[in-house]
Amino acid sequence: MKATVKKTWRILQPVIIIAAFYLILKNVSLSVLLETFVNVKWQFVTLFLLVSLVIIALQGVRWWILIRSFTKELSVLSALSIHFSSVFYSIILPNSTAQDVVRTIDVSKITGHSIGWSSAWITKIIGVCVSLFFSIVGLMLIHDIELPPATFYIIFGFFSIIIFSFLLSFSKEITGRFRLFLRTHFPKLPLKQIDNIREGIYRFREKKKGLLLSSAVTVIAQMLSLSSVSILLFSITGKFFLLEVIAFIPLIEMISMAQPFTPGGIGVREALMALMFRQLQLSDENLATYIILSNLIIFLKILGVIPVLFRTFKKNTHSHSETPCV
Repeated sequence: MKATVKKTWRILQPVIIIAAFYLILKNVSLSVLLETFVNVKWQFVTLFLLVSLVIIALQGVRWWILIRSFTKELSVLSALSIHFSSVFYSIILPNSTAQDVVRTIDVSKITGHSIGWSSAWITKIIGVCVSLFFSIVGLMLIHDIELPPATFYIIFGFFSIIIFSFLLSFSKEITGRFRLFLRTHFPKLPLKQIDNIREGIYRFREKKKGLLLSSAVTVIAQMLSLSSVSILLFSITGKFFLLEVIAFIPLIEMISMAQPFTPGGIGVREALMALMFRQLQLSDENLATYIILSNLIIFLKILGVIPVLFRTFKKNTHSHSETPCV
C-alpha cells in the first residue's frame, strides 16, 4: 500500500508543477517576453549571480561555525566542500531537506551524530528566526500595499512561537517531558536518535559565542539574499522594490520549502512570486523573465559537483594504491 501511494505521489508531483507553471505563465505574450529580455540590464544579472555565490558560501560558513564550536578537525575548506556537495545533491534529490541530510551525514563521520544533527537543527531555526525578523521589519515599513489587518500580527505571533520553542529546546527539563510524551504516545519513534540530537542541542548552551557568530553570519547572508532579489528585479524593471522584497521574499521562501507537495518548493515558489508581482503591478512577462533568470542559480549549484568528483577520484586513487600486487 505504501509503495503504491509513493509511486502515485511521484507521478502527481510533476503534474502539480506543470499545472502551476501553466497557470502562472498562460497569459505571457512571447513577443513582449522577448522584448523584456532585450531590455534586461545584464550587468546586474551578473552581479546577482556573484552575490548568490557568496550567499551559498556564507550558508556553509554559518553551519561550520557551529560545528567548529565542538571540534577543530573540520577546516573551513573541508566544510565548504561538504556544503557545496550537498547543494549539488539538492538539485537531483527529490526532497527539500536533501541538502541538510546529505551535509549532516557527511559531517557526522567527523563530529558524531549528536553534534552533526543538532547543528543542522540550530542552523535551520536561526535561519527561520532571521527570515521572520526581516519580514516583520519589511511589513512595518511598507505603506503602498494594503494587506489584511491581521497579517502582521499572525507573522509576529509565529515569530514569537519559534523563538520561544527554540529557547525551550535548550532546557533538559522541558525536552525531557516532551520525550516522555513521545515515548508514551509514539513508541515506534527512534527515541535514541532523538536523544542524541537533544543532548547535542543542550550542549550548545555553553557555546554562546558560536551561536552569536553563526547568527551574525546568517543575518549577513539574509541581507545579501534579499539584496540579490532586489538587484534582479532592478535588472528587469528598473526598480529595486527593496522594502517589498524584505517583507515578502522571506515568507515566500519559508512557505515554499515547508510545503510537502513539490521538491524544493518548485511551482509553489513561482505561484507566490506571481502574487507578489501582481501586488507590485508588474506584468506577466516581467514575472516570466524573473523566473527564468532566477533559475540561473542552478548553474552555481552545479559547481558542487567539483568537490564530489574530487572526493570520488581521491577515494578511487587511494583504494587502487592499497590494492596488493599479485
